This record gives sequence, C-alpha cells and structure tokens, in this order.
Amino acid sequence: MTISTEVVIEKMTQEIEKAKQATAEQKDWKLPISHVKLLAELLLEEQPSESVKTTTKVNKTPEREIYQEMSHDDGTSIFDF
Repeated sequence: MTISTEVVIEKMTQEIEKAKQATAEQKDWKLPISHVKLLAELLLEEQPSESVKTTTKVNKTPEREIYQEMSHDDGTSIFDF
C-alpha cells in the first residue's frame, strides 16, 4: 500500500497546527512535532535513490580525462622559463 506524498504532507500540516495550538494553550507541543519528524523521515526514506543518482552523476569524471588535462604531453610546462 503506497501513500501519496500529498497525503503525508497534509498530515504534517495538521500536526503543525496541533503544535501551534498546544503552544498557544501552553501545552506540550513536542508530541505533534515528533509526529512531523517521523512523517518527514518516512518521506525521505521513500526516495533516497533519486538524490543518490543525482550526486553520483555530478561527481563522476573518468580518471583518463583528468590525467589528460593535467599532463603536458606536448612538452610544455609551467616551469619552463
């Protein structure tokens, strides 16, 4: 059973409202906030592969290209004066 992201975010909004109301009434607001945290963690666990794929695509550079950029095969050097 899959729950949509919108449903989870709506539940988070409801819990935030409960926390605001509890704060105004000087009651314990930590329980609704802990529910928001739990819901956020559930959302983030659902989609970890997307962020990992993005990170690996950005950071991949073939070693051969790096070597070719750094080597001076034409005989020039920054130390030639």
